[in-house]
Amino acid sequence: MTHSPDVRQGLCPASLLRAGSVASCLCQGRLTPLAQAMLHLSRFGLLLLLLLGGGVPAVYAQPAPDAEAPAADEKAEEKPDAKAEEEDSKYAPPRLTADEEKAWRRSSLIAFQNAQRATAPNTAETKALTDGAKLFVNKFTMTSIRKDLWKSAVEPAKGAVNNASPATRSILSAAMVKQVVELLNENPRHPPEVELNLVLLVANLNAQPGSTTPPTPMVPYTPALQPLIDYVKDSTRLPQCRIHAATALGRIGRDAVVGVRDGDLSVVQRAAVASALAATLTSTDVKGPKIGQVWLRWRLVEALGNCGLAIEPTGTATYIDAAMAIATDPQENLKVRAAALRAVSQMNLPANTNVPLILSEIVKVTELAAKNYNASALAKVKRPADPDSSWAVLECYLAFQPVTAQQASAPRLWGMLNQTKRSGLGGYNAPITAAFEVCYPVCNHVINNAKTPVAIPKAQMDKLAEWIKANPPADRKPTPAGAALP
Repeated sequence: MTHSPDVRQGLCPASLLRAGSVASCLCQGRLTPLAQAMLHLSRFGLLLLLLLGGGVPAVYAQPAPDAEAPAADEKAEEKPDAKAEEEDSKYAPPRLTADEEKAWRRSSLIAFQNAQRATAPNTAETKALTDGAKLFVNKFTMTSIRKDLWKSAVEPAKGAVNNASPATRSILSAAMVKQVVELLNENPRHPPEVELNLVLLVANLNAQPGSTTPPTPMVPYTPALQPLIDYVKDSTRLPQCRIHAATALGRIGRDAVVGVRDGDLSVVQRAAVASALAATLTSTDVKGPKIGQVWLRWRLVEALGNCGLAIEPTGTATYIDAAMAIATDPQENLKVRAAALRAVSQMNLPANTNVPLILSEIVKVTELAAKNYNASALAKVKRPADPDSSWAVLECYLAFQPVTAQQASAPRLWGMLNQTKRSGLGGYNAPITAAFEVCYPVCNHVINNAKTPVAIPKAQMDKLAEWIKANPPADRKPTPAGAALP
């Protein structure tokens, strides 16, 4: 799978996280049967990959065979024009010049590469690693490479970490994150494209790089969670940067592994991430119809679901309440509502969860998305299906059954069809199955007719409406202790 230039530079707010998950699962054959069929549909595979992360597995990209220092720029640095100089004067000055980088390569590169391989780094090796990490990060500020920071700065820095020994990887990652935080907090700030790619670097750092032989999952660098939390909550930051910070937190919530050095996540840390995401979802600065705000809410609620928690350690139903408030808001973007329902389906739902309410909302959103899809199909001038509605249909399917068999299995039990294996929820097997059976044909139809919409058969639409009418929830509280939804 190739990199899209826009996404490599961080210009597209598509999730870097889920694409990697799909790519990884495809290689290991761990997709659920329908998910595999969905991906192999010739007319819809691209749309599904976009749903599952923009088609670019940046977070899971395999490192180069050998660690390399930041590539020296072969072309002479172009002299900026007066307009560019005036524009740059508003931002923090570069932290590194081409001459300084070349001097480091001549004097310190060999020592850095030797230190990368150390199993028990001494004081001198630790200094070489720390100094090298700072240089990798400072290179992001060089004006001569700004047109392709992903290739010229993010990939070399990420590769240096991935190719280090476990002992030195921890030192490099910590030093890079510290330097990134320093640059992000600088006043005046660095140019937007620099800031965006600094966030992308932190989002892509691995505690365990991953391998196909033997199959080893990539594990995110979890000590980066606090800077990411601080960043995603900061309303003064650009939406596209916050989108990637939210995606990175979702990756940490989904892919952290117990027992992996710098890749573990305690219950307290997981709750801290979920609390920050829930709080940000309720803040006024993320509200609104602008595309950046919509994508940010989409990624925030997705990340909240990846944390897998429904209630706080204190017993307060903060997380499920936050997601359900988004899911039931008639003014919210439809794909965001559907993503919120998918997020709820990934939480460790307690026995007193109002499952009928969750099912009712999933079927309602499926029906709304199906109606929008049919409007495209029945229009006098044929047009592609509304992408928000197509995404919403897919999110609703994934609210029943997740992408991978691993996600469907214990201890995660993602998807409403698998929630019945939790203590106290076994009695909901029949209503969950019934709800899935009326949604599945609609999902399947949209998937098979995404490029050129064909009206969903009336019988399928009627079954959705009949199910909604026959299965009203007794009340609108997600849990007994929660607030009633409108």
